[in-house]
Amino acid sequence: MGYLGEEAWYWIDAYGNEYLLGTDDTKTRFIREYGGVDMPEPVHITERSPGYHGTVHRGWHYNERTITLGITLRPGSRAGLWDAMGSLRQVLNLVRGKGKLKAIIPTAAPAATYTRCIDCRVNAPFNAGSDNQPNTQIQHLVLQFAATWPLFYDPIEQAGSKALSGSTLQSLVVDNAGEEYAWPRYVIYPPANYAQVRLAGSPSDYLLLRYDITAATGPVTIYVVPIAKDDAYGKRAIGAYGEDLTYLVSKESRWFGIPPGRQTLQIAATYGGTGRVDVFWHNEYLGLGG
Repeated sequence: MGYLGEEAWYWIDAYGNEYLLGTDDTKTRFIREYGGVDMPEPVHITERSPGYHGTVHRGWHYNERTITLGITLRPGSRAGLWDAMGSLRQVLNLVRGKGKLKAIIPTAAPAATYTRCIDCRVNAPFNAGSDNQPNTQIQHLVLQFAATWPLFYDPIEQAGSKALSGSTLQSLVVDNAGEEYAWPRYVIYPPANYAQVRLAGSPSDYLLLRYDITAATGPVTIYVVPIAKDDAYGKRAIGAYGEDLTYLVSKESRWFGIPPGRQTLQIAATYGGTGRVDVFWHNEYLGLGG
């Protein structure tokens, strides 16, 4: 647990191993400063045409985010300092793959906290050296991480569920408490023939799986998450036995996210079925505060 009243930052590697970067209870390591944790840089996409003044705004997105953590190690001895730097180097080794940062943030309520995570990779070696040692038992370091998907998220997974009733649209109300679109994972259980999911009030937000889900085939999971967020499972439909069914998602479908606020999803089995649809998502945020 972090030092009371201050943020605690953890690095979690690709295998789920968790390592406290700072601040710890005894303050033998602590965060001096950090950067890149608020709103990421927006990029506006425009179009120009010869003979016409100005530009046409076509859309926008947020750029990759770089997060810096300035930490201080002061274990109380020179040998302890070398041990602390060695263990930190092992944890941040790129051989371990992409990981995530976790920040536990204090609130105004006594002893209350909330947690935010961001998927990222180690972006640069940390700067250790005698020039950053105010004495022989203290080392100042700067850690740098790059997040290609620049949004923080609540690690607690949200969920909703609704039974199918043939081709009749059923309403599934979900609450996206985040600041940005949430990118869901749908699990469709049999029987469900040509299952579909819609966003109420937005006719273009429509997803149809041209597949008869039966007890023999088992459930199908649809990952709506963008490829930039998850290059392994982004925009894919996967069967119960690992088979790739993405080619059965109709060409007219749109891999839509869930807007912030209370939203209504409409689900149906186009050609019949009384299975169910479970939906899972994480609330996402532009920065740490709030």
